[in-house]
Amino acid sequence: MRVPRNESGKLCFALEEWRIAKEIAIHFSQLAAMQRQQKALGELLVEIAEAINEEDLQAWETERQLQELQTEVYQEVDLQHPIEYNGHDICGLAKRGMLKGCASKRNVLSLRSRNRGTCW
Repeated sequence: MRVPRNESGKLCFALEEWRIAKEIAIHFSQLAAMQRQQKALGELLVEIAEAINEEDLQAWETERQLQELQTEVYQEVDLQHPIEYNGHDICGLAKRGMLKGCASKRNVLSLRSRNRGTCW
């Protein structure tokens, strides 16, 4: 077997870099196996992408829109402070103790019509 040398006549490879034919065959065999695995993985990804059909995409879009609508509704309905009823600050009244006794005996919303002035 010929030994490759550069222009100055020195060896191109050090002795520890030399490989026998079997080592080279193993290297290319492993390289080919990796390429086959990558090709198989790529084909699997294509199959998965094809399996996601238009109906699935439409279902996902519908679900996303429903979640957005739900979030908007929750934000709209969510309690915001101060809680007010007919211009009265219920949170402030409760904090000052002006609702004690009234809320435990009757519905707070009906207090205004029944006991005008006693609770607020």
